[in-house]
Amino acid sequence: HPQATLEDLDRPGVDDEPNSVQEHYDDGYQYQNIFGPLVKMESDHDKKMKESQTQDNVFVRWDIGLNKKKNAIFTSNRPDADFRLVPGDEIRLRLGGGSAMVYGKDWEGTGHVLRLDESEVTLEMRNSHVPVEITDGYCVDFVWKATSFDRMQSAMKTFAVDDTSLTGYLYHKLLGHEVEMQTFRTKGHAATGLSVPGLPELNPSQLLAVKGVLQQPLSLIQGPPGTGKQNNGQVLVTAPSNIAVDHLTEKIASTGLKVVRLAAKSREAATEPECLIPIVQGAKHVVMVGDHMQLGPVVMNKKAAKAGLNQSLFDRLIRLQHRPFRLRVQYRMHPCLSEFPSNMFYE
Repeated sequence: HPQATLEDLDRPGVDDEPNSVQEHYDDGYQYQNIFGPLVKMESDHDKKMKESQTQDNVFVRWDIGLNKKKNAIFTSNRPDADFRLVPGDEIRLRLGGGSAMVYGKDWEGTGHVLRLDESEVTLEMRNSHVPVEITDGYCVDFVWKATSFDRMQSAMKTFAVDDTSLTGYLYHKLLGHEVEMQTFRTKGHAATGLSVPGLPELNPSQLLAVKGVLQQPLSLIQGPPGTGKQNNGQVLVTAPSNIAVDHLTEKIASTGLKVVRLAAKSREAATEPECLIPIVQGAKHVVMVGDHMQLGPVVMNKKAAKAGLNQSLFDRLIRLQHRPFRLRVQYRMHPCLSEFPSNMFYE
């Protein structure tokens, strides 16, 4: 390696390759033993990458937001192409000599990214006591959070040890075991129809998908580009991007149902351990909507990606011969334009 150092030779396990993901797993413990180290590798890489992005001598201009909170606005120079800053990320501002002259001590404060406008970052500060009279000489630290990685590790542990975290049927299906097919009674939905007030009528492939998922504990709905992928019980609906969540919230709310929206960073397709987080909350009925022919999970650590962390659960279930319901009507482009990707990439 051209950039290797002598210290690298003494690092234990530097050349060790992690165990690759499999299609079938003996039990939840084997699943955890394979995915756990991969998530740890990605976590360590993400932490190192974010904490290495400190910027010095940054010019900051101050503003007051509509909520009366102080906003710091600065230009971010992000040389690392792998580094992605998104709204909600936490950033720390630090001042040395400049604040010492004004306050008699060094100053630092944290906030979250409110807006991104090309290279300009708007940071909403947590504390109102900020040195607005000083505009230069700031250090910018990108604060790393372990929350999402900790939740993945916790979900895998729960999957392995807690029999009540999901049904036995779902447990064995997710491990790739051969199990006898189960079906639900649909309580006469076929007779009464599946029209929902406030929403357009379903097209034939959507209707087939809805009828199918109502009868199966585990279902996949495959939606090629533009096909519209997006009662007294509680239903958890998750999506890997803010845009998808916005669309789901709008459509569900238009039916008159009460919707509580929780959003996080915009992401590509979820990794398999990420998908496990909502499933182990006691799931009895799981519907996965996606398209394994489009962009998969983004994994920054090359060894973890090579070992298969960049493979989605949707993709693995497809390869285990779990047949998806395919949406066939697209609403995004002229049929002549959609014909090429349909014939080229889909059966």
